[in-house]
Amino acid sequence: MSEASAEVLKAHDKLRERRRREEPVWRDLARMLRPDDQDFSSAERVDGRSAKRDLSDAELFDSTPLYALDDFAKGLFKQASNPANRWFEITIANPDLAKYRPVKDWCHTVTNIIYASLGPSVSRYYTQVMPWFGNLGAFGFGVLYSQEDIGRQRIIDRSLPIGQMYLDVDAEGEYNTAHREFKLRGNQIKSKFGDRVRRLTLDDDKSYSLVHSVRPNLDYRPGMIGPRGMSYLSSYVSPDLKEMRLDDGYYEFPFFIPVWNERDGSPYPTGPGHMVRADAAMLQEQERSHIVAAQFAAEPPILLDENSMLTAADIVPNAALHGGMSEQGKRLVEVLERKQQPVLSLQLSEQRRNAIRNAFLFSVLQLLNRPQMTATEFNGFSQQQLEQAAPNLVNIQTGGLTPFIQRRYQILSRAGQLPPAPPELNGQRIDIDYVSPLAKAQKIGSARSALSFAQSVIGLSEAFPEARDNVDIDEVVRLMHDGMTDNPALIRDPRAVAQAREARGQQQRAMMQMQLAEQAGGVMADVAHARQAATLADGRGGK
Repeated sequence: MSEASAEVLKAHDKLRERRRREEPVWRDLARMLRPDDQDFSSAERVDGRSAKRDLSDAELFDSTPLYALDDFAKGLFKQASNPANRWFEITIANPDLAKYRPVKDWCHTVTNIIYASLGPSVSRYYTQVMPWFGNLGAFGFGVLYSQEDIGRQRIIDRSLPIGQMYLDVDAEGEYNTAHREFKLRGNQIKSKFGDRVRRLTLDDDKSYSLVHSVRPNLDYRPGMIGPRGMSYLSSYVSPDLKEMRLDDGYYEFPFFIPVWNERDGSPYPTGPGHMVRADAAMLQEQERSHIVAAQFAAEPPILLDENSMLTAADIVPNAALHGGMSEQGKRLVEVLERKQQPVLSLQLSEQRRNAIRNAFLFSVLQLLNRPQMTATEFNGFSQQQLEQAAPNLVNIQTGGLTPFIQRRYQILSRAGQLPPAPPELNGQRIDIDYVSPLAKAQKIGSARSALSFAQSVIGLSEAFPEARDNVDIDEVVRLMHDGMTDNPALIRDPRAVAQAREARGQQQRAMMQMQLAEQAGGVMADVAHARQAATLADGRGGK
């Protein structure tokens, strides 16, 4: 094994040691939330105790945690990254320039090209979002990997199992190092790496451990060809194949890792699964007790005389039980009755189910399924729940979706798939505007505040009419539209608004002129009548 390969494996061992303390908790979470994803095999003992447990899902007596996590992943998929809707738009940080028609058309074209790159003919992105978000809910983070496959003209997008990932962060707490440990058979290694592993002796049916290391390039030289000109170094090594060492690089970090709740001193966050861990464990124990109670009710124990020849196998429907009654007519067989009613226990179980559902944002995501809210529903919406979840929901965008779209833009740009940018964009920052229902919901607070402010000023203007002069009613309407609906047809184009106001102004001016003309005509008539009366009076006086 080369010295460079040994260095990579040594760094991997350090990352493995740091992750080891997380694994017992992850095993508990996987047992209750993801029974089919329990492979955390970096060590067999943690702090002197066995880290392995019987993780069979036979211990599960209530599926509420499984349903809650599934609803969480489906809700985020539908509300944040739904292929049926446009959920993001490429735009320009300069809002005035973004309205310029050539810039607007370029942004729209680029957005459409990125959407096309997410489709099934190019990528498996939309099939990977659900497990990505599912890991986020269960373990507090998810890992999505993205890499172009130039030979097949495809882009590989894949949600990676948490058990395969070993992570580290930089001084600012941002992920910059990721090791993936996984196994491939010999024929899979040949298929994946082709001629690069031709010199290796591989058994097609034998599995080999591989470590893929991605780390910052400390000798980064912008503009250089090859790995030295890339921001991140990539190495494939194997503890089973001493001669294997494949080096490459990435222009951008290829792993996208949204987190739920960050933790000081650890690259591994916590999530809704950590919050429901105690409730989920207690719910399973309570439901086990309820099953036992139901068994006692359905098949109660039988009390027999010690001399009785009857057995439990004799007590079946429509059976004649000889020896169950004495000659004097006294029953020698009785049922052991359990008088306890599990009403309180059932209520406690339901409380735990609701706590689990709420931890996975069930109520918020259900409300987001109804983006067309009436004004009454809008005013009565429980903003507190959304405000509590807002920081976590923003993390999905900043830690996951935004870097993913940025890298996809760069991949397509390097492949020559994007049109040339208008010259006006030189030096301008390209931005991402999220337009999904989830992004809309995050604007509800601003819309509510704008509506409340406008209503207060209107009420104040009844006593002080000049107060209305302080309100930009167009901005209030725009904020309300963004928060209450995603239908662009409900708000008119600013030019149409300006034309309508000009037409209304002309109509008002015409009516005012007519009113002034009528008033002038009335004054002139009054003057004429006055002159006529004066003339008549003078005539009578002359006689």
